[in-house]
Amino acid sequence: MESLLIIPTYSMTKQTFNIIFIVFAVLVFCALINHVLEIIYPDKQKHAIITLIFGFRHILFIIINGICIYGIIKRPTWFTWFAGLLTLQQWYSNGSYAIEFWKKTQQVHWISIGLIILFPLLVFFLILEKKSTS
Repeated sequence: MESLLIIPTYSMTKQTFNIIFIVFAVLVFCALINHVLEIIYPDKQKHAIITLIFGFRHILFIIINGICIYGIIKRPTWFTWFAGLLTLQQWYSNGSYAIEFWKKTQQVHWISIGLIILFPLLVFFLILEKKSTS
């Protein structure tokens, strides 16, 4: 049975994929560090309960970032699905935030835009690598 997802198989070497995934791993590590810093230096203008809720959210994303770094480096079969689901979550979460940020400030929230663009690219390269090695 032919796959419903048709992706052209470009001639990319294993080394090219490794370089691409190292770049993604470094970016995710930067996000992990950002979440750690947000816990260490919380926004003093928020109420204590909001700071606590965001603290738990940051802990959750530190764990998720750790899973992503592992998945990007080792690329187990389940990780493509994990990254796909995380992409949907990021589209919803960061997409909503980017829209609200624009409405309030009339400015682009570039980190959210970057996540909205980069996560689908990560999934694309994961699928492309699987297709090229099968």
